[in-house]
Amino acid sequence: MSPFSDVARVRHYVPRRIEPDLIKARVTVMETQLAQSPALSTHQARPGPYLQQGSRLPALKEAGMQPIPSELRQRQEDNIKSKQQRYRDGSLLWRMAELGTTTTGPNLHPEPRCLDPSQLNMMRILQHAEGPLDDTCTEVLRSLQARFNQYGCAEGTEMPLCLHTVEMTPSQVTDADINNFTSLFDIDEGGNQVIVPKEEPESEDDEDKDEVTKQEYAVSIRTELPMSFSLLAPLHESLDITSSEVMSRSHDRTESPDKFKPLFEERVGPPTQPIPPPNKPGENLYRQTPIVVVESRKDAHNIELQRFCENAPIALIRGMTIGLKMDLSVFSTKTLVENFPDTELEIRTQTKFPADLNLNSVGEPTWAFESTQAYSTIGKYGLYQIESFKASLKDETDKVRNQKYGSAAEAAKRRKMNSIEENSTAALKQIKFGTNIDFSDDKKFKPQLNELAKMPPFCRIIAGCNLLSHLGHIVYGMNTAQGYMKVPGNRTPAHMENNCLASVNINVGPGDCEWFGVPHEYWGVIDAECRKRKIDFLNGSWWPNADELVSMGIPIYRFTQKAGDMVWVGPGCVHWVQATGWCNNVAWNVAPITHLQLTMAVHQYEWNKLQKYKSLVPMQHLFWQIAKNVQVFKLIRGMLIRSLSYCKMVVDWYTKHTGKTIKIQLRETGGVSNYCTACQVETWNILFTKENGKFYEVYCVDCARKSTLTDYYVIQEIPFPDLLTIFDNFQHHVISKSALAV
Repeated sequence: MSPFSDVARVRHYVPRRIEPDLIKARVTVMETQLAQSPALSTHQARPGPYLQQGSRLPALKEAGMQPIPSELRQRQEDNIKSKQQRYRDGSLLWRMAELGTTTTGPNLHPEPRCLDPSQLNMMRILQHAEGPLDDTCTEVLRSLQARFNQYGCAEGTEMPLCLHTVEMTPSQVTDADINNFTSLFDIDEGGNQVIVPKEEPESEDDEDKDEVTKQEYAVSIRTELPMSFSLLAPLHESLDITSSEVMSRSHDRTESPDKFKPLFEERVGPPTQPIPPPNKPGENLYRQTPIVVVESRKDAHNIELQRFCENAPIALIRGMTIGLKMDLSVFSTKTLVENFPDTELEIRTQTKFPADLNLNSVGEPTWAFESTQAYSTIGKYGLYQIESFKASLKDETDKVRNQKYGSAAEAAKRRKMNSIEENSTAALKQIKFGTNIDFSDDKKFKPQLNELAKMPPFCRIIAGCNLLSHLGHIVYGMNTAQGYMKVPGNRTPAHMENNCLASVNINVGPGDCEWFGVPHEYWGVIDAECRKRKIDFLNGSWWPNADELVSMGIPIYRFTQKAGDMVWVGPGCVHWVQATGWCNNVAWNVAPITHLQLTMAVHQYEWNKLQKYKSLVPMQHLFWQIAKNVQVFKLIRGMLIRSLSYCKMVVDWYTKHTGKTIKIQLRETGGVSNYCTACQVETWNILFTKENGKFYEVYCVDCARKSTLTDYYVIQEIPFPDLLTIFDNFQHHVISKSALAV
């Protein structure tokens, strides 16, 4: 898919200017009052470097010429540092999680753990809050109460009106309860509150007590819902757990919290970017592009070709369309204009540059690539493409004629002028790029889709080995084909395919395209460089300089895709493309059933959640669809355990807090997946919906918990009995060698 996708206003405080005459008048009044004060007239100032004993205060003009004492200067610097620190710390509301902690450092003594007035006030507010508290507020409240019970409050601080928690009355709280609870908390080296396992006295049964400690730690970290939900979270159970066990264990979180043990790790750090491998000394970082020549249909369907592509970062397959006898003329400009003139396409207006050059509006080198968006039809753009070719053909004809009949001096002068024009930023040309032609209508574009169906299974849009075929709904440009109409200089900016999926791109011709590709392991380095240049790697439009990347130690594949060539873009490959001639392209995504592809897709899914970037492939929904149709056991089974357990906990939590039963509203066949309106996270199965005018907006549970739950209408798309059936039917079937030999 093509990656085409505010500046905040800063208000500065301007101090009000005071007139000098007004200041002088005020100083005169103060001097008169000070001279008449008997208390001050008998006071003898302390001797010092600037005010000697018995001396009078200097006049205003003299005071302005005096140096600032070092004590005052230090006080000013401390005040400035204090303001800067308060700015970094932010508002008190943003630091709620830090209210129960004390600050320590390597050379500092720990501050008293008693509550100061602001912490005591915050504890009161949380105690009397209406409705259930979220996890952060609950943890802060418990921490403050534990510290108050153990250390009390600072001297002079008014005592709180009540000591009870949300769930217990004063008569129910005993000294043993307080001691057991406060022993779960400690302060780490960074001054942050941490929950630690309860210490047990040493005995002969140390191993058994270690197990008890682990269980108590698991119970101590529980909250009403997991602190975070990640498909990458480590599992605490084996894969052979049954669906009934998952449901029962998850139900314990709400109904029997004392014996609840998490099925997966609930405190998972954010996903990290890959660490690039070290380059060999003297290695040429302009790597040779893997090229495979296909001469027949047999070569195209060879399993070795599939395995080669699935493990290559990027590859050029030459002769594929000829060997399969594909008729690419159905994608030509002539055919598209004649048959689909009114079909809509997106237009990108771009500035024409050489492939190694990218400039901003003032002619400075930059990575940021600008283009404006508009919409037109295939008929209108086809006319533009043809006229562009005719104009270029006329220019070339004039050059040939002038070279043939003009003098050598005039020809040399003309070549010099052309060179100046080509290198001048003032002469840069605006060109239009026709992109995102939707070929999803199988009736309207039947001839085109029939030709694409001739591809080998691992390259087809619809195939059992393509996981996107199991989604059950359309994701435009990913499990459907999209077309592109180009003139020389049109660019597809640098990007990774959504969810790091692989993709297929065929050049219909007649012109060529120049490709650049970087292996997936280096995308974190490129992301860091984008951040330095204030460019959003995921949402931004950017065109990196190949030589700069090589100087950073990043390898690059650079090659030309000719008419009829197919480019296989491997999982997670960062790539960008520029047309060097007039051509059309057709492309789509595929998801091979490999551990590499699935691992990358899940990791990118979690990274997108962290960046609040929408993943076009809903991974939870995809895994449940795969479980019904495909047998990729270990990876999928683990995802199902996490997903089912979390879904059950959300349902139980909602029922407990609202007393309502979630309604079942079956998912429509072919219905698209839903995403949270606020954070763009996939909202699988449990939908928190809120009416907004004539429409209903969908939210995830984390965003819904930030407001009143009664404002939402909650539905469940797949009943638990159906999920349990899918879960239990997803088994690991081992086929014996004797069965294969029959």
